[in-house]
Amino acid sequence: MIFSCKGIDEERQKAIREFAEEFGFAVGVSGAEIVCRESDNLTVEYNGKTLTIGTRGGKGFFRALSLAANMLDGKPFSVRESYGLRNAGLMADCSRNAVRGLETVKKLIRYMAALGYNTLQLYTEDLFEVEGEPFFGYLRGRYSCGELRALDDYAALFGIELIPCVQTLAHFSAPTRWEKFNEGKHDINDILLAGEENTYEFIEKIFAVMRTCFRSKNIHIGMDEAHMLGLGKYLDKHGYSNRFDILCSHLTRVAALAEKYGFTPMMWSDMFFRLAFGGEYYAAGGSVPVEVRAKVPENVKLVYWDYYTQDERRYDDMFRAHKEFAAPTVFAGGLWTWCGFAPHNGFAIAATNAALNSAKRNGIEDAFFTMWGDNGAECPLFAALPGMVAAAENLYGHGGDNKWLYTRFKHIAGLSWEDFMLLDLPDVLEGNDCDLCNPSKYLLYNDCLMGIFDCTVRENDGKTYAEHAARLQKFSKHKKWGYMFASAAALCRVLSIKANMGNRTHEAYGTGDKAALSEIAESEYGELLRLVRKFHDLFRTAWLTENKPQGFEVQDVRLGGLYGRIESCRKTLLAYLGGKTETVPELDEKQIDLSGEKEFSRKHLRYNYWSAGYTGGISG
Repeated sequence: MIFSCKGIDEERQKAIREFAEEFGFAVGVSGAEIVCRESDNLTVEYNGKTLTIGTRGGKGFFRALSLAANMLDGKPFSVRESYGLRNAGLMADCSRNAVRGLETVKKLIRYMAALGYNTLQLYTEDLFEVEGEPFFGYLRGRYSCGELRALDDYAALFGIELIPCVQTLAHFSAPTRWEKFNEGKHDINDILLAGEENTYEFIEKIFAVMRTCFRSKNIHIGMDEAHMLGLGKYLDKHGYSNRFDILCSHLTRVAALAEKYGFTPMMWSDMFFRLAFGGEYYAAGGSVPVEVRAKVPENVKLVYWDYYTQDERRYDDMFRAHKEFAAPTVFAGGLWTWCGFAPHNGFAIAATNAALNSAKRNGIEDAFFTMWGDNGAECPLFAALPGMVAAAENLYGHGGDNKWLYTRFKHIAGLSWEDFMLLDLPDVLEGNDCDLCNPSKYLLYNDCLMGIFDCTVRENDGKTYAEHAARLQKFSKHKKWGYMFASAAALCRVLSIKANMGNRTHEAYGTGDKAALSEIAESEYGELLRLVRKFHDLFRTAWLTENKPQGFEVQDVRLGGLYGRIESCRKTLLAYLGGKTETVPELDEKQIDLSGEKEFSRKHLRYNYWSAGYTGGISG
């Protein structure tokens, strides 16, 4: 079936042509003529000649077009959907080394448009140019102003508001390593010096550059996790002050600057709740005191974030507590891309459905879903596509309808739901002991001789990884998504050998079985080294498919270090087997479980800290 864009303005036609190319349908002079009208709901009607799309101010136009492309077989049809929320979108983390490439962001925009999202935030701590601050984003692949404007223009073509997402207090760990950047505006750790005019001059520069790059009147100012606020240079200069008062004074200054540049700021809400509930965020029937609520400036929206909860009642409690503030509430959920190399789509979808059901019931109008990249951003952005689709279909009234969801996903992704969900496999092992275990990361870097995480490994884990690799490999040549499957399969092949290698090495050494130890050292280590090299190459391909090259140097060092350490362990074993050493000191030390027990628990974990996961020594 062909769509005709006759009567549609040139800018919209340009977007439709790119959209058609992405999703495999045709646009021409002849064909089903597209007619647009206003509607309180999203409607799509085809009468055999004309495709009539009803939207509220254009919102969801491309979703309607996507629905039509999936259904057009020449027969008339009609679809009617509710909007769910006023605004719904995604946040992509660009600050944990994976700076999303321009083509990746544009592709994400096209997929978001197909799903009916209308906002996108790129989380950029120091990933943009600021006049007079050459060390801000230095060597990090920061976006130029021209790149941000181009992305803003492109998003607008598809009806998506690109919202600047910055930090204005903490999370400046990258630039604060440079002494020149710190001059006159650094408190302690990654925190700016509150109350200092140099700080507000710098923050004003941020707002100024955001104003030149973005159409949006909204901006996310962060303001979270400044746990050491006021305890560095601020303490030296002013003495001890109530840190909540420091924070609120700073927020007032920042909010005024945002208003000066025509922005309505939003910020994470947890600091207000933690003050009221003794450091806890979640309010079980409680209320934040009036005097605390009064500290929030009138022009600031509060973002309630919750990535963990699958109980709708808990969301109900938190939405009720947030609605007691005068400030509007925005909800932020999580698509769980931040536990290492694999996504956790299954958990993310369960939490997201619970959150959206509650949000709609409680009259929340704005939400977005985060794709963080903690500790290296190894997980591909598009690995979270099942979560993106599931959230969108819930928003438009199809929550709980798996038949609709799976059919819709196949149309969007070009791959079945079941097959795409295989990307979760690297962190799925028999008897997983937590919903968000990430053994594929901590076992990858687990030392071959002094394995901190040997205590978590079960006998069949290596076999399971071999099976995972075979299943993932089937889709390694997929035209769009093969890069993700190839990398995941290569990782599982590494772990099919490495997962149990530490335990088998200790067992062979402890029982004096030099034949088994020789097989490990002379055969398995060589194959492991080959597989690590292969994984590095495929992981690099996956990274460069989605991201700028800056940031991968961290992965080069990690995987290069892993390779070097494996080679070193091999030499250690060969020296022992060859009689050059009488013992292997690394294997002589008795291993203990992470719980402190003498016997291994064999429980899988969530542990996402590379620097502390491969050694008991000091690594930095």
